[in-house]
Amino acid sequence: SFNMADFNEVQKKVALSLTHVEYTKGDVIGFILAWSSLFPIFLVVAFLTLTVIRRDLYTVIFLLGILLNESINLLLKHIIRQPRPESDLYSSDLFVEYGMPSSHAQFMTFFATFFTLFIFIRVVSSQEMKDYLFKGVCAAGAVSGSLLCCFSRIYLGYHTVSQILYGMVIGCVFACIWFTIVEIFIAPHFPRIYFWKISELLFLKDVSLIPNYLWYEFTAARHETINRLKRKSM
Repeated sequence: SFNMADFNEVQKKVALSLTHVEYTKGDVIGFILAWSSLFPIFLVVAFLTLTVIRRDLYTVIFLLGILLNESINLLLKHIIRQPRPESDLYSSDLFVEYGMPSSHAQFMTFFATFFTLFIFIRVVSSQEMKDYLFKGVCAAGAVSGSLLCCFSRIYLGYHTVSQILYGMVIGCVFACIWFTIVEIFIAPHFPRIYFWKISELLFLKDVSLIPNYLWYEFTAARHETINRLKRKSM
């Protein structure tokens, strides 16, 4: 016989936690922090876009590190199996993932740490004060965004303080480990990777050693345009 209770159990819906963020209606701070919780989504889209458009080897390596970091977080969550804090901000029927360590905190801290190491150690500077100032502003922005995202997860009731702190520590430590591995074991082989057939087909390159790459790209494009216009007028 038909049982409505069984039917409702089968039809029970769950949220896609990737983007499911709730805040208290009318809470302006909660609204802003809810958007900051989506920083990891924005960054993944940005990395995928940069990978397709720039074809930069270090961007690919950075993205690979992010994926490995997320894999570690998923593994730890299912090993520790610590629930999220009880909160009236979201329904337990709609949110079923574990909370230790926080994936948002681990993601954002990994990004901020690796990005800071990258721009201060890997990226070649022109030794001008404005370059160091620009790097400082970029690093401060990355760290501030990371802290804001981490705080949002506590404010919105999705994680405890300890879940956030453990996520931050793991993300920072893995970022340092991954950066060290890349610099010692992978980056020195970039010149050899350039000549791989697959690299030529995909137009892969490393621009981190070129000071002010945007200016270099602009002047190179302008120079090529002028040469082509001269040949066309002959």
